[in-house]
Amino acid sequence: MEALSIKGKIAFADCLRRILFELYGEEEADTYAYYQKHCHFIFKVEADVVEHCTHYFRLQCVIRNFEYLCRVHQDIGLFEIVPKHVGDEVTVLTWIQFFERRHEFYEREGRRIKAKHEPMSLLYVGAIFLDYVSKDIRGSLYTKDYVPNGLASQVNGVYQEMIKQNYHFSTTTTVKEFYRDIIEPLYPTMSKHDQNYIWRFFKPQTDLAV
Repeated sequence: MEALSIKGKIAFADCLRRILFELYGEEEADTYAYYQKHCHFIFKVEADVVEHCTHYFRLQCVIRNFEYLCRVHQDIGLFEIVPKHVGDEVTVLTWIQFFERRHEFYEREGRRIKAKHEPMSLLYVGAIFLDYVSKDIRGSLYTKDYVPNGLASQVNGVYQEMIKQNYHFSTTTTVKEFYRDIIEPLYPTMSKHDQNYIWRFFKPQTDLAV
C-alpha cells in the first residue's frame, strides 16, 4: 500500500461509460443502465440466458477493451481505493492482482468487499487511460498505414482534443479563440500560419447547398 491520493485517477464506472460512448454514441446510456441492473450476473452467463440481448454483447466488448488497454499500456496504473474519513487507503494493483479479483469489481460497478468491517473498495485507473481510449478505440483521422508528417500529426492531435472536450466549433469561432481553447495547450509554439490553416481545416461550412 502506498500513500497516494485519488487525484489523477478515473473510476472504473467512468472508464466503462467512456468506452461505451466511443463505441456506441448516444446508446451508451441505455446500455449502462442495463449494466447497472444486471451487473451482479451479466458476466457469469452466456448470451442465451439473457435472450441474446444486444446490451449483453456490447458490455462484453467494452470489458474486453477495458482489459486490453490496461494490460497493453502498463503506464495506465490500477488502484484499489478504500475511502476513509482520515484519508483514502490507496493500493497499487499489479495486473495479476487485478485480474484475480476483476469479477468482484465488475459485479458491483467497480466496488469490492475488501474487509468485513470497512467500506467497499473502489477500482480506479490512471487518468492517462482516457488518452489511450482516444488513440486505440476512437482512432485517428488517418489510416494506420499512413505515416503523418509534423503538421498532419498536429491536425490529428487537435482533432482528438476537440472530441475529448466535446468542443463546439461554431461559425463564429475565431482563430484566436480556437488557439486559446484547443491549440495552445497542445502546441504553444505553433506558427500563426499553421494556426490559421488548422482553424480553416475544422471551420464549419456556412453555406450549405439545398
